[in-house]
Amino acid sequence: MIFSKSLKHSNSFVSHCIQDKKNIKRFSNMEQNLWNALHCMPTRTELAVLALYGQAVTHPYIRAVRTPESKINMLELGPLHHKVYRHIMRIVEDPDFLIGPAATFEMGAMDGKEWERPEVMQAIWAIAPELPCLKPVLVAFLTGAAKTWKCFTSEFAPGGLIDEATTEEKDLAWMPPTNDANEGALGAFRVLMHC
Repeated sequence: MIFSKSLKHSNSFVSHCIQDKKNIKRFSNMEQNLWNALHCMPTRTELAVLALYGQAVTHPYIRAVRTPESKINMLELGPLHHKVYRHIMRIVEDPDFLIGPAATFEMGAMDGKEWERPEVMQAIWAIAPELPCLKPVLVAFLTGAAKTWKCFTSEFAPGGLIDEATTEEKDLAWMPPTNDANEGALGAFRVLMHC
């Protein structure tokens, strides 16, 4: 309740600050749309769910595949992809691992490490009572994400080409775990020059 009151006070303050810096004391269309979106319960619920997924799955996954000390072969990521899938399904079965009163990073983050942005989790937990659809939307989102991760893990299925490949074969077919090198114009140019 205190957070909600301070949020309303801060919203009013921000609104006045934005409008006071203009000759015409009102929001532009874009500012008004953003203001409306940030005060729309379904939009806030969706943003909270995306942030929860980021803290529980995305950041831990990126920490695992972007290790500066070693070059990871994408063909060796089967166990990690299975771990992601199992973690998502665990949260689908019990969302309290992320949004319950006793949620911690040890339970909620896939790697069991500190949240990438603890303040994000604190903010979500603070407004969760104001978002009555948070739990079902989180479960629906994670159910869809699990289907996608299941597709990723199918490439690494026991008896499949990747699973049956020898270490030497995997080394010969080495692939980076992310597509970072090809992102953007500079990356595309670098790849073109390499070829």
